[in-house]
Amino acid sequence: MENSDVFDIRKEAKDLRGQSKINKLLEGAGIANNIFRNGEGDEWTKKALAWVLIDLVKEFISLGNISNAEQYYNKLLQIDFYESDDIISNQIQFLKPKIDVQYKEIKQAEELSKANKHSEAFSLMKQLIASGKLKPMHHESYGWIIYRYIKSEINTLDSVSVRTYLRDYMNLKNDRPSMLHSMILNFGLNYSKEHSDFNLLNFFNLWGPENLRYEDKTNSEHEGNNIPSLISRICRELIDKDYSFDVAEFIDKVKLESSDWGFTSYETIDLLREPFFWKTYNYQKNKQWDELWKSFDFYVENYSIAPASEWHSKILSLAERNMTEANAWRFFNFFKGWHPSLLTSHDWKDVEKDDKTYKSIGVKALKKAFEHLKTNQETDLNWLIQAYEEGINKCPENEWLKRELAILYQKNGDIDKSITIYKKLALELYDKPYYWNEFSSLVKNNEDLHLSMLCKAALIEQNDDFLGDVRLALAVVFERKSLIQEAGIELNLYKENRQKNQWKIGADFDELTSKINLVEGSNTEKYKELKGMSEEFAFNDLPWISLVYIDSFKDKKGRTRWVFSDGKEIEISPLKKFLNLSNINLGDVLNFKLKESVKEIEGPERSWLPSKKIKQFKPLIYRITELEKWSTFENEYAIVDYINQDKNVIHAITFSNQEIFFKSNSKDFKKNDLISGKRIQKKDGDAFRTELVNIQKESNNQPIYEIEPKIAVVDGVNHSKSLFHFVVNSKIDGIVRFNETELRPNEGDFIEVRLLSKKDRKKGIVRFKVITVNETEKVNDTLLKDSIGEIELKYKTSYGTREYFELNEADQEFLVPDFAFMGDFYIPQFLLKKHEIKSNCFGKIKVINDGSKWKVIDLEILDR
Repeated sequence: MENSDVFDIRKEAKDLRGQSKINKLLEGAGIANNIFRNGEGDEWTKKALAWVLIDLVKEFISLGNISNAEQYYNKLLQIDFYESDDIISNQIQFLKPKIDVQYKEIKQAEELSKANKHSEAFSLMKQLIASGKLKPMHHESYGWIIYRYIKSEINTLDSVSVRTYLRDYMNLKNDRPSMLHSMILNFGLNYSKEHSDFNLLNFFNLWGPENLRYEDKTNSEHEGNNIPSLISRICRELIDKDYSFDVAEFIDKVKLESSDWGFTSYETIDLLREPFFWKTYNYQKNKQWDELWKSFDFYVENYSIAPASEWHSKILSLAERNMTEANAWRFFNFFKGWHPSLLTSHDWKDVEKDDKTYKSIGVKALKKAFEHLKTNQETDLNWLIQAYEEGINKCPENEWLKRELAILYQKNGDIDKSITIYKKLALELYDKPYYWNEFSSLVKNNEDLHLSMLCKAALIEQNDDFLGDVRLALAVVFERKSLIQEAGIELNLYKENRQKNQWKIGADFDELTSKINLVEGSNTEKYKELKGMSEEFAFNDLPWISLVYIDSFKDKKGRTRWVFSDGKEIEISPLKKFLNLSNINLGDVLNFKLKESVKEIEGPERSWLPSKKIKQFKPLIYRITELEKWSTFENEYAIVDYINQDKNVIHAITFSNQEIFFKSNSKDFKKNDLISGKRIQKKDGDAFRTELVNIQKESNNQPIYEIEPKIAVVDGVNHSKSLFHFVVNSKIDGIVRFNETELRPNEGDFIEVRLLSKKDRKKGIVRFKVITVNETEKVNDTLLKDSIGEIELKYKTSYGTREYFELNEADQEFLVPDFAFMGDFYIPQFLLKKHEIKSNCFGKIKVINDGSKWKVIDLEILDR
């Protein structure tokens, strides 16, 4: 059914009277209500229903049934139009006095109220109440009379009177929510600001939070000024006056998040958190420190409930800024109660301000909480550990968070997790002395490993000022391991540095020197001897990579660098001193543990090409192997293609179709020799080029037959140049000279070839080198085929190209055809002369694909 059906039924009812008319109109009203029940109603359906109800009211009035007329009149008033309809509104006003016998008196009371004659208005209303004539339909008018009176007399009425009038209003049965109901709440809010004995919270609960309208929940604007919503002003007053209430229950009652207007739960709770922030901020601004600390405590007890929100984070930031120095101890428990799980994604982002970058509040909060643990013992660390884990997830590049989390794990008794973190940090911090010193504290139960890490820290720290604690720790472990001289050296170095800087010498030193004599000297060689275990442990999750020594060179600073490669994508060139080897030969294989990174190279300016990413490798540690020289490289075969006699440079093509060059005595090789070697991808700038090392000439040509043969067709033979041309497909073709083979094929013969390719850099094309060529019985139908059809002759004349049938008999007899076609196949003149073809005829041609087009190489006449 549609709203048009309702209008049709109303038309049908016009000619009816009494109960028949009422039944027909009720049918129309039922249809309209069903449309709304199915969620299909619109403004026109509302209008259709309104007119049916107007007709019903009029009919009941005509029958003298005022009670039923009033019932349907009230339903008419309940229709919520998006836009007012003047005709329907006039009908409502027209019907009101006919239904309401007290209409004139109510109207008079309203006019007196609007004219500020409140006593006279109340007198009329009390007469109606006393006589029992004040019906529920009059309650809205009475409510407005109460509101106007208490608003105008707010400064003269005592508290009891105000409460009495508000009680009278609350007992009315007017429609709620409504504008009047919201005005009453607004009055209560304003009244509470000047009268401390008026409990706004109790009044709000009595008023009913569920009666908030959309307008009460949203900000508005007047003459360019922002007007805060009624509910936000209510919340501010509740906060400013320190009302105590259940925040979760309050949010559930207000329920902004469940409205249809797009509010979210964090906006709901921020109605309370925002004013709380400003209240707390003003405590700080006015240096009301006791109130400030109490405010923070009250906040975490009452407002640290889900969800996360902007103002919740601002409260945290305010606490972090103020809980410093003597009050820094307050932050740890505040942060715990604030609930770090409520940190938002935005809270983990650094702040850019005034061309400076400031750490995110998430990171600052974690670090401040961590600082507390340096001087205080705490038993419950799980909540902080979880916050750090989330912080690392949000800020994966922050090494400080990772190091501090490792310490938290250690404090919490989970040493294995601490060690796991430090192993992962090894790739970033392996060259930092503090890393090895911190790591050593995690492995004290393994004395040898603990000592090795201390040695590693001492070996790489260049500034002795930073080694005080390390030297004392080394002395302790050396003494325990009966390395008394080494312990004495550490203590002596410690003392000399403290005295040089005029620093205080600690009690730990005095205790150690009571049993260990100071010794002059250095433990550097001892560090080198012992550091290996720490490196093996830190990097033991990395694989060993076998690399071969392939070259050496001097860098720009004149330092010797040795080049190692895996023969594929890895090439490193560490300093000679890094390897600490007295002797190394080309081809020697060493194992390395490597740090892998990616270098991004931008393309040319304004280039549409994406940037290029190149892998880079840095050696961390190494060990010598017993592997045979070059053994980890893959074998590769190649064919000598050209020999530069002047420069003694051999050009060859590998079986993987890479052109290579190497220097050698030109007399040791000749063209087409088969050679073998170990293949490497040698770095050339930011790219790689293929090279062979350990090259030798092969006497056995058997490897050549591992190259996959290809079937080709000979599409041309040039006896004057002593060569023939072949085609494999549209991309592969080549020539074979007579002096390279005993084979003398004819055009159209199939052959089997083995090929290698190289790129002609000057012309930007690929050239193919023939390694073997043989006869074959195999054919490739895509390269050679027969076709049967009519041979149509063509003649070039001064009038253009002409067909055979266009010539007269004399021309047909004496003119020689220049070419012919069979379908799309072009037939050259020499074949026409060879077969003495002078007229169109039926024949068979043999065509060959030269890689780009079909060419007729022979024909046979089937019928002249």
